[in-house]
Amino acid sequence: METSAQLQPSVLVAVCTRHRNDLLTRCLNSLAALSPAPGWNVALAVVDNSAGQTARPVAKAFASRPGLNLHYLHAPRQGIPLARNAALRFGIENRYDHLAFIDDDETATPGWLIALLHHAKPGVIVHGQVLQQLPPGTPPWVQSVIGLQKKNKEDGALLSYCATDNILIPLHTVSEYNLVFDERRPLAGGTDVLFTAAARKLGMKIIQCNNATVTETLTPDRVQMPWLRRRKFRAGIDIGRQKSRKVKSVCSAVLQILFRSVVYLLATLTFQTAAKHKSQLRIWRSAGVISGALGGSVDAYADR
Repeated sequence: METSAQLQPSVLVAVCTRHRNDLLTRCLNSLAALSPAPGWNVALAVVDNSAGQTARPVAKAFASRPGLNLHYLHAPRQGIPLARNAALRFGIENRYDHLAFIDDDETATPGWLIALLHHAKPGVIVHGQVLQQLPPGTPPWVQSVIGLQKKNKEDGALLSYCATDNILIPLHTVSEYNLVFDERRPLAGGTDVLFTAAARKLGMKIIQCNNATVTETLTPDRVQMPWLRRRKFRAGIDIGRQKSRKVKSVCSAVLQILFRSVVYLLATLTFQTAAKHKSQLRIWRSAGVISGALGGSVDAYADR
């Protein structure tokens, strides 16, 4: 006979991590402080993507806390899609109804999970809002430039794809479609976008939920132009790979590069720092679109 707990829907909250124990600790502290989700069985999972199991002590410490149901998973081969698939398999094999992902450099608000679960339905992926916390001493002009990195949609908007930085996935539907994260290029970025775009093409819905808020902690290197350029280029590749009309996408990106180059030159001559850097990032994004449309990729996580 099934107990009332077994009859309740269940959700597994997964954090994929590699060699970032300080950030992981902050993330898990925020998850430990989540408001209770009435009617739901909630469990946590730390997916350690380091060969040496460097996150095990942190996971063990949190697992010992009373009332915190935390599992430690080990995905020794480096690559974020392998870590995500480890969480996916564990969730499906243990019959969880939903899987939530949060990045290890993010912290959740107390009502984060409740807001995601409010929209929990079979065949529906829910993407939450990601706010960004800038490091102390960040130049004022960076704020407007950083805004290009995370563009949150209107609440309730239907999305064509999304990242797994703040997401709720219906495991029964994903299992039915045999959806997994692409492991062919384990160090490449954008496998989460490919996953959600594939889900959308199979008929699943992706909705934006701005009440489900997490805060991403940006380290000093991530507010520097070299990192921002690489990020926009990788984002452009993801977009280019999704486009069905490749020739049109390439032509449009070339025109954007020409236009933004003129804007960049004018902004440089008139000492408009923010406008100059925005234009530069647009150029790199468009270059990424061209690369992605032509089949290019980049090992975004090779140095982690």
